[in-house]
Amino acid sequence: MENNLVFPILGKDNKFPFVLMDLSQLYIPPSTPTIVMNHQLSEYVENFRGQQEGIPYGGFFEKRFIYLSSTHFGTDQNRDIHLGIDLWLDPYTPIFASKDGIVHSVAYNAAELDYGWCVIIQYGQNEFVLYGHMASDLLKDYRSGDVITQGMIIGYTGDYAENGGWYPHLHLQVMNTMLDYHGDFIGVCNEGDIPY
Repeated sequence: MENNLVFPILGKDNKFPFVLMDLSQLYIPPSTPTIVMNHQLSEYVENFRGQQEGIPYGGFFEKRFIYLSSTHFGTDQNRDIHLGIDLWLDPYTPIFASKDGIVHSVAYNAAELDYGWCVIIQYGQNEFVLYGHMASDLLKDYRSGDVITQGMIIGYTGDYAENGGWYPHLHLQVMNTMLDYHGDFIGVCNEGDIPY
């Protein structure tokens, strides 16, 4: 991934390369307790980060077994296909606005392995970007309609306590409609829901 594809989400001075990391290789059996799942995920990401020079990213349309450890992602029709891009970052990494926009909605999604703090910014008529697993700093003060300007810090990546219980990362997802969602959007779907 070229730096300019997310510029300036990590700031105009970010000099680290992006390195593709595939979580579909990490098998965690269904019904694994969340604390065990997170320990295995943390080990996986830390080992990857220790062997690579750069920022791990990936996840678009990945089939991830890790979701099957949470009832939040369904038991009848398991949702395990990831719909966004994850950037695996340190907690409290600043996230910058890539262009001018307005806050569509903000919410704290408290379910286990959900987004935790999440803000959705509308950048155009049919362009909405969801920033998930954020820290409460800044986000808790946002209201729908607040103006976002290019280059401003819109928030920080959260830690386990407020990001849904995940290893720290940013879930970045682009939608062309919000349907009826507000402060949330489906980030993981069932394989049968993908329009091939």
